[in-house]
Amino acid sequence: MAAEIVHKPSSGKTEEHESEDTGVMKRKMIVRFSLTMLIEEDFEMNGHHELSHPQPELEDEDICNEIVVMPEQADLAFISAQIGRLIKEHDNLFLKSHQKCKYITSERHQIYLADTMSAKITIFQCMATKDTESGVPVVLNFTGTNNFFCCNNEEEETILKVTRYDKTKLHIPGDDQEKLAHVFYMSQTPDGLRHFESALHRGWFIHTVDGNAVKMQRGKLTSSNCFVLIETDATKTIQY
Repeated sequence: MAAEIVHKPSSGKTEEHESEDTGVMKRKMIVRFSLTMLIEEDFEMNGHHELSHPQPELEDEDICNEIVVMPEQADLAFISAQIGRLIKEHDNLFLKSHQKCKYITSERHQIYLADTMSAKITIFQCMATKDTESGVPVVLNFTGTNNFFCCNNEEEETILKVTRYDKTKLHIPGDDQEKLAHVFYMSQTPDGLRHFESALHRGWFIHTVDGNAVKMQRGKLTSSNCFVLIETDATKTIQY
């Protein structure tokens, strides 16, 4: 899916100094901006997209202006700033599709539904420093393995797959895109159903589609992306 990169200017600062060679007053302006990835259909609104931040206004003055553009970190940095260190671990769980009454399992790096409880799930909970309304940031793991749920882009398609990941990296907060690809916001409805939204690709949720397939799709609050967490007798919680 095509995307557009939009430059968002933020606050800048101005420094004035006198040139040693010409005696002309120069103003050095630092303009900061961030980068935001937009889905193509969101961008094509009557041929334009209104930015959420106002454009900076530069006044014409009788001085020489030198503008230095210094890019700040993109929205990825803002997202990862919301994901803190690992604080809790729940293991030996089962994840059941509410719509199809089948259970999450995996094979050959693919996630799908099975009729039986064949794959236990461990949920690692991370500290949320911002955006708590989206849910609890969690990492989903197949218990006893280094295999984790991962949402990423491949050939302009947002996909869900199983990847091998080092658990020790969950203890390290930071601007790590690899880590963010493994983080999901887990929200809960009043009747106990769970939704899982990608932290890296906001608006994309884990859905059950096409028979027993489990994939990423846009949108939530539908029966295809509702899941039930089932505890076993061996379920335990570890605090960090």
